[in-house]
Formats: sequence, structure tokens, C-alpha cells
Amino acid sequence: MNNSLDFSPTWASPPGDTIRSILFQRDVNIEEFSDLVGLDVDSCERMLSGYEKITRELARNIALVTEVSENFWLNREKKYRQQIEASRDERLQWLGKLPTQDMVKWNWIPKGLQVWDKFNACLDFFNVSSLDEWDEKFSSRLTNVAFRTSNSFDNVPASVITWLYQAEKIACKEVKSEWNKEKLIHSIEQIRSLTTQEDPDIFIPQLQSILSDCGVSLVLLQTPKGTRASGATFFIEQKHPILVLSFRHKTDDHFWFSLFHEIGHLILHGNKAIFIEGKEIASSQEECEANDFAQEVLVPNKYRKELQTLTHRDLRKIVKFAKKIGISKGIVVGQLQNSGNVPYGYLNKLKVKYDTSKVFLNL
Repeated sequence: MNNSLDFSPTWASPPGDTIRSILFQRDVNIEEFSDLVGLDVDSCERMLSGYEKITRELARNIALVTEVSENFWLNREKKYRQQIEASRDERLQWLGKLPTQDMVKWNWIPKGLQVWDKFNACLDFFNVSSLDEWDEKFSSRLTNVAFRTSNSFDNVPASVITWLYQAEKIACKEVKSEWNKEKLIHSIEQIRSLTTQEDPDIFIPQLQSILSDCGVSLVLLQTPKGTRASGATFFIEQKHPILVLSFRHKTDDHFWFSLFHEIGHLILHGNKAIFIEGKEIASSQEECEANDFAQEVLVPNKYRKELQTLTHRDLRKIVKFAKKIGISKGIVVGQLQNSGNVPYGYLNKLKVKYDTSKVFLNL
């Protein structure tokens, strides 16, 4: 089957629509018209629906029946085909920006589809019926994401939108309390205490439960090609917060910093914007504030001086310091690496490394 023939945009009107209108006004049925223009009924129906082209000879016959010039029908046919081609190109470009290979791999869309079936499957994924509807539904999000990722050549806004929307679909299936910022603030220490638990199978359900009680949906979701984010936060209808984490760097220092960074956005920055966190993501005052929030939660300011005395030669002191302030030693190493006290290649054995294939398999 030629898939290009199976595709017709809903907004492009074939010449047959005009012909049908004239026939209706003149009380001429399809059988009569078919006979007058020299077509069988099936071929005539296909022509009227735009599946068969109007040739010069056919245009001449249609002109005799409708009393509208041959050139009118040829021009009408030409413009319709141009609309089809322009629309096809636009839709192929849109499809090319989506991470369809990963969407298939992770069963976000069905496998084994030809191009236009895959296009329709992607529309279904986004719960829209046309590209115009997709633009209307996601244009503001796309603008927001494009702004947030403007410094990154590795982030494709349409891919990021796909990741965020899959997270939204997962979150919408969960039952959670109403959003309560004050309750989240009071839950920070309880969440922080989980950093010493090394097994995701244990701390993730506890973390999700705590956040759910605050009205926050925590979604753990791998990122598709074109999305290089550690985490993100956004609101559905400005009242249901979603916090997404990707386990991108696979170590405890990155995971917990990303978590508290995103919690910082929820507490500090309201409910209208999408916030995306990652090394390649554009920095802003809001991102700096979220970073400061995460650092203060993990290593409160009263301990910062002591932290800055530690180096890569102080393994035992680092372990002791982590125990003293109640966080994992891997987080302490990550903070020291970030500040330059410890080179990035040192002391990584103190970090917990997560098996993300197991993490996502168990979700």
C-alpha cells in the first residue's frame, strides 16, 4: 500500500466538495453525474473525495456538466494537490522531531507502523486529532520549553514535550491529595532522611507517598533521544504539581540534588512555568535559586565552612561528616566535586550507583 495516498489533511478541501455542492443545487445524483463525465460510480466517488486526480479531459467533461470553466477545475485541482504536499511536508517534519524510536521501544506508541499510521499514533499519544489541535494544545508549553532549553543543542523541544506529556499521563492515573505547599515545606526533613537509604526499591515508594500526601505526583521516567534533563516540574491546570526525575546520571548525589532542586521550584516559583533541570539547560535566576535551595537542604549553611575544609585525601572525614549531618556520603562527595575541593575522578566509590534498568522495570 502506498501510504502517501492514504493521507489527506482534514482541512484541505478537494475539488469534489465544490462539485458536490453544484450537483446538490441542481438536484443531480452521483450516478447521473458519473455517466455524464464518463466515469464509473466508484471512480467518480474517489475523484470527488480527492483520491483520484482531475485530468484535463475530465476537467473538460466536468465543465460541460457544471457550466464552470475547464481552467477553474484544473486550478482547483492544482491548489488542492499543493495543499496536500505542503501539509504532508509539515507533518513529516513534526514526526521527525518526535523521539518515535524510543516511543516505540517503551510502548508509548504501537510497534510496526507505517509512516502515516505512526503519525496518527503520535496524535493519539498526545490525545489530539490533528496537528492544528496539537499546536493549539502545546504551543505555550513548546515556547516555554524552547526558552528553558535554548542554550542546549542536545535538547529538542518536541522531544522534551513528549517526555513531559508521558509523565503527565502517568501522574493523572494516580490518586493524590490536594496541593499543599506548607505541608511540603514541613516534609523536607522527612524526605532528606531518605538520602541514607541506598535501595531505590525501599526509598522510592516512601518518597512517592510523602510527596503524594503533599499533592505532588512524583514520576520516574527515562528520557528519550532529544531530551537531556535530570528533572522537571510543572503544574496541570495550575493546581496539580508534577515532579519528574530521569535518573540520568545514575548516582545518589545527582538524584537527590535533582529532587530537592525541583522541590525548590515548587516551593519558590509558583505554578505557571515549566522548569527543566540539567547541566545543558539555560541558567536563570530561578535555576540559581533552586540550586541554592537544594544545597541548603542537603548541606545547611551552618555546615558549609566545615565542608570546605575537606579534600580528596579526607575519605574518613567525609564519611564521618556525612553521618554527622544525616545525609549519604555520596552527596557530600558530589558537593565537594561541584565546589572544586575534590576532582571529579576521585572518591566516586563513595557514591551509590543505581541500576536504572531495574528501577524503571520495577515501576
